[in-house]
This record gives sequence, C-alpha cells and structure tokens, in this order.
Amino acid sequence: MDAHRPALTIVQPDLPNRQEDWIKFFSNLSLEARGGISFSIRPRLLTRQDAATYLSISPRLFDEIVARGDITPIKVPGARRKAFELPDLDRLVDAWKNSPEAR
Repeated sequence: MDAHRPALTIVQPDLPNRQEDWIKFFSNLSLEARGGISFSIRPRLLTRQDAATYLSISPRLFDEIVARGDITPIKVPGARRKAFELPDLDRLVDAWKNSPEAR
C-alpha cells in the first residue's frame, strides 16, 4: 500500500431492526428508490410519474392513455402539474380487464 494515500474505509449504512423503523426508513426514500408506492398512507391523487408506476406502465404509455382520453387529469388549484385520482386509475384497470384485448 502506498504510504502517501490514506486507507479506504467503507461505511455501511445503519439499517433498521424493527418494523416501525423500516417504515420510517422507507418513507424517507423517493418513490423510485422505494421501488413502488408506499401504502402506509394511501394518497388520493398521484402525479403522472406515480400514476404510471401504479399502473405498472411507462410514463410515455401513460401520456398516450391520457391523450386518448381514457383517463382525465385533475387540475389542482395553485399547482402546476395535473394529478390523477386513484379510483379513476382503478376503473381504468377494471376496463382493461374486461376488454376483448385482455382475453
């Protein structure tokens, strides 16, 4: 080992041991880092990205679905982005299940 270089130290993060601590740990991560949506508190409205994740489709495909009028975005007063209501997303999935293409 070179005498002029300090030794490399690898620090492992402290991971929670109890279930309550894991909930806090994951709630502080972004949706993408969590690998999905946390349902400890079920939101009523989702962003475009979260709605696509909820439906297990790409954001691009979700945009196409919105453009076709299959789901209507909600304009939240004072917000720049539009949101999507969970029951609307659930109805969309139900419609997909009952479509002839699903068979």
